[in-house]
Amino acid sequence: MTINFKKKSGMSLVEVIIAAAIILALSIALISANLSYLRTSNTNIKITKAVYLAEEGVEAVNFIKNNNWADLGNIGTNYYLYWTGSTWLATTTINVIDGKFERSFFTESVNRDLNDDIVLVGGATDVNTRKLTVQVSWSDNTATTTKSISVYLMKSND
Repeated sequence: MTINFKKKSGMSLVEVIIAAAIILALSIALISANLSYLRTSNTNIKITKAVYLAEEGVEAVNFIKNNNWADLGNIGTNYYLYWTGSTWLATTTINVIDGKFERSFFTESVNRDLNDDIVLVGGATDVNTRKLTVQVSWSDNTATTTKSISVYLMKSND
């Protein structure tokens, strides 16, 4: 008795479909991970730039304060920073940076107690100290994100 074995050459259709499905699943996973990475990277770039702009805003307001305390404007009023090419100015005109970021600042009065410590409630108003808040905001699609920095400014004794 002779047994005749036929050799099968190539892959069956089922093996090809399984291999294609595995390759497709891996491709989708890699593309999704890459898109997520890019979204996170773009968000982090904007946050980093906003923080730098806020820090620059604090320095710019400090420059304005050192030139003339009265140029800080009214307490509680929103101002924007404008660079003339040689000096910083506080203005009420909105100034958009890089077509995306809006930087503003406002000052608040500061109260001190009898020990000359800053207090939130009570105490007497210190006319030589103000609380400065610099805000940088930008919009992505429908959401607006804001980063802010607050510091205390003291009038220099000239």
